[in-house]
Amino acid sequence: MKNKITAALCVIAMIFSSAAISAENWHTFKGSNQRSGSVSLNFPTELSTVWQHRIPTKVTSSPVVVDEQLLIGGLDGVLYAFDLDTHTINWTLATQGSIRATPTTDQSHGYVLSEDGFFYAFNLVTGRIQWRFETLGEQRFAAYGYNAMEENKPVVDPWDYLSSSALVTDELVIFGSGDSHIYALNRTTGERVWSFKTGGVVHSSPALWEDYVIVGSWDSNVYALELASGKLVWKHETESEQKYSLWIGVQASPAVFNDKVYIGSRDGFLYSLDAKTGGQIWRYDMAKSWVVTTVAVDHEQVYVGSSDTGLAIAINRNDGIESWRYEINSWNYSSPLLFNDSVLFSSMLGKVVALNRSDGATIWKQELGAYQDDTYQIMSEDGKLRAADYNGIYGLMARVLASGGFMASPIWTDNRLIMVSNAGEISIWQADK
Repeated sequence: MKNKITAALCVIAMIFSSAAISAENWHTFKGSNQRSGSVSLNFPTELSTVWQHRIPTKVTSSPVVVDEQLLIGGLDGVLYAFDLDTHTINWTLATQGSIRATPTTDQSHGYVLSEDGFFYAFNLVTGRIQWRFETLGEQRFAAYGYNAMEENKPVVDPWDYLSSSALVTDELVIFGSGDSHIYALNRTTGERVWSFKTGGVVHSSPALWEDYVIVGSWDSNVYALELASGKLVWKHETESEQKYSLWIGVQASPAVFNDKVYIGSRDGFLYSLDAKTGGQIWRYDMAKSWVVTTVAVDHEQVYVGSSDTGLAIAINRNDGIESWRYEINSWNYSSPLLFNDSVLFSSMLGKVVALNRSDGATIWKQELGAYQDDTYQIMSEDGKLRAADYNGIYGLMARVLASGGFMASPIWTDNRLIMVSNAGEISIWQADK
């Protein structure tokens, strides 16, 4: 057993040495295989805009940066690669379906899932496809019998705009699929090493804890699988018996800190689980508000944004008791970015705030896009999304995607804050020297 643990730790060490190309790279969703989303410096409140550029597509996936190259996936099915020094485009990679997943990179290649049913590996310098793997078909989550719609037809969930970002290890690339599987592929050849079938669409991005792959599914379960074999270690079912909404399941991605897993569910709870056993340590009641974002976590607190209630909340990591809350007054699908002194939240409608980690006080604030003038008539007077009924939510979401708000999560690299709006506008702020 001891040898097995030692070997596993060696593998993990190799994973980090291969994945962390340089300290200035942000190579995957939330910046690490643990989905931590943390930056080791204080938030610089003096920021200057150095570049803004709009790409011709709507965007829900988050940007990544590798060796001064910015990668952005679009709902037009194109992956865009920009040179951050010259602000020019290096190459594009066109797929036949929307790219809702955040790309992941290693030293020389990138990996991304498209809704055309293929998972792509591509050369980072040229953008040329190295190999591609065909899934059983990508799809968005759908449910039967919702609201006044036809009960015999599944209705596509209008908020399912995020897909699984791959987890890259020394030998494998692992991702969740809309065909309900979690796949582990040979990183070099793209051949399937193992797969695991869940009971629902998998749009959660897998996280790594020791030799476990941890991921959520729309079947309302959180799974831990053996990294080498894909064998089930444990699963934890969230509160799927709650019937106030049919749109339940685990849409969020897990964040791992020490030996704990933190993950939200659309059942209205945020969970703290034991990473080794899957046992529940605590759960925080989000007042029937979905938890779609991936949390940020430090030694003391967990930071999470809510959807319906429009809040940024800090929760004690040990006992699950709320420390503070801040009213953003719009939905949070964008995951928070953690600094030494503060945590940055960005909302679906364009409000960006850096809040003090200890008390939630505002350190820095920007109001962009729909928050400035509500051109698309998205918000009601109380700051909530304007929707008379759920039959009209599809039109509302189209307006949200045309706004200057954020579903993509912010990243920090080389003294720069980089954000991409729903409308495809890239904004880069540089910390003043």
